[in-house]
Amino acid sequence: SVLQGRRHETVARRARVVAAHPELQERELAKLASWSEALGGALVGRGLPRRDAELLAEVSIVVFRVAYERWLDERPERALSETIHETFAELGGLFVHAAPGPQDTILPARARAVTRRGDL
Repeated sequence: SVLQGRRHETVARRARVVAAHPELQERELAKLASWSEALGGALVGRGLPRRDAELLAEVSIVVFRVAYERWLDERPERALSETIHETFAELGGLFVHAAPGPQDTILPARARAVTRRGDL
């Protein structure tokens, strides 16, 4: 991966600088929003309905952000792409279909367990 080894150290240093400056955090959020918009447009271009494309693009950016932060905390020889794939898989594993009925929704498995106990 392009973001390994020495590059990992440079990227980690950059992340610390961004975290220390609110104006840079704002720019980072704007950049991620533009990525989401571009990804959504590309998905629409591939035939996905706009609403689905926008949702998938937003979720993808969140997964990227979480994976990126995890990758920064890991050993540098690991590829960022591996962490992204694992994070997407982890997200997929968190969601399960609730039992059919009036509450026929998709909930994270942990939320289902809580609602079954009546904690919510």
